[in-house]
Amino acid sequence: METQAQQTDAIIVYWRTRSASALANVVAPELQFVYSLARRQVADEVVAEDVTTAVFQLLAHKPPNIRQDALAEWLTQTTRICAAAARQVTFVSPGLTAGRIPNAYLAMLDVSLTRLKSRHRQAICLRFFRGMGAVQIGRQMHIGEIPARELLAAAIDKLRHDYKRHGLKLSPAAAVEMLSAAAFVPPMIFAERVLNGSAARGRMVQQILEGALRIRNKQRAKITAAIVMAMMMIGLAMVGLARMASPMIAPLTKPTTRQAPLPGIPVPRATKSESTGPQLSSGANSTAPKIHATTTGS
Repeated sequence: METQAQQTDAIIVYWRTRSASALANVVAPELQFVYSLARRQVADEVVAEDVTTAVFQLLAHKPPNIRQDALAEWLTQTTRICAAAARQVTFVSPGLTAGRIPNAYLAMLDVSLTRLKSRHRQAICLRFFRGMGAVQIGRQMHIGEIPARELLAAAIDKLRHDYKRHGLKLSPAAAVEMLSAAAFVPPMIFAERVLNGSAARGRMVQQILEGALRIRNKQRAKITAAIVMAMMMIGLAMVGLARMASPMIAPLTKPTTRQAPLPGIPVPRATKSESTGPQLSSGANSTAPKIHATTTGS
């Protein structure tokens, strides 16, 4: 079983070489996880294989801008989008009943997993969707066996609480049974074709890829529209605050106006002492300012 460091090296090697063997090293540990997710999204086994093939086709042609710690999240979102596109094309059932687990519980599983923390989600995926034991989980996550068991128990407890918040009761034993029933092993022939790079890319896979591209573009358009709307609302709020504050600021910045002179009366010019205000002197010989008036003789 590959460790986290080995898997990280594998994806880095594929980004650099783009070879089929390097892609197989990346796909091998993720194949059951993606196939199980596809089977929970669509009821038909053949359609689930087409969805899985489409997901890895997108991964093979994806630019090298995804980290290993974000690969599981990318695979989850991409598989759900491809499954939605497949349901639009084939009109298959959106879910699958596994044993005694009701459809409502299985339908909510993938949504609840995305709401968990990354470490809790990784522990559940490694245990139930990759079949690892506590020792292997500890090696994969760089922790010991006992911390791996505690982390897995905490992850299941968090999952149960998420179900409870949405009105679905789930005991610890029922949670384990549901997670075990939700894991599907891909057919050996299909797995060999995927790993060898010879999985059939027929018309159905092409339609799924085109539908997934349309769904993703719609999602991006909605996100862009939401961002633009939020920016417009912030701008309107700032304008409203500025208008509310303007009556309080206006008296402080209102310029002083002078009274217009009466016609025929000259306007005296302000002297320096008058423009700067009265000058106070502290000396004893200070005298009051004199006003010189001119008279006209007859």
